[in-house]
Amino acid sequence: MINKRFRKINLGGYMTMEAALVVPAVCIVIVVMLGILFYQYDRCLIEQNLGIMLIRGTCRGYDDNASRVNIIMSYASALDWNQYLICEEAEVECDVENRELHIVWKSGFGFPIGRNGKIEKTISARLISPVFMLRQFRKLDRMSEKD
Repeated sequence: MINKRFRKINLGGYMTMEAALVVPAVCIVIVVMLGILFYQYDRCLIEQNLGIMLIRGTCRGYDDNASRVNIIMSYASALDWNQYLICEEAEVECDVENRELHIVWKSGFGFPIGRNGKIEKTISARLISPVFMLRQFRKLDRMSEKD
């Protein structure tokens, strides 16, 4: 009598096998998606900080290129590294050549498990004098008056 009941309840083990294969696959997909999310978050923060450094370096009021580089490097050294999730402390390089300001960000990133990688991002801007900009706006204004 007990054997007949056991046979009716026995499902053959296919649910156990399916759970043993599906659950780890779903967990791996979730971990990979979180890793991509953390990487994208850090990449956006890096671009935001590079943009702030570029704006600070191209502002008026700096007499020479050395003061521009100093202000950018002081901002880079004052960054809060706790805001990054997987990015390690970066090496920031800055130089000014031919009225072009270049900032290079080099850092590594890593997960608790897995392979470590590198992030390298470069941003640059052309230094334009305010007099040049005013002359360009006046030319555009004169052209619009003629039409």
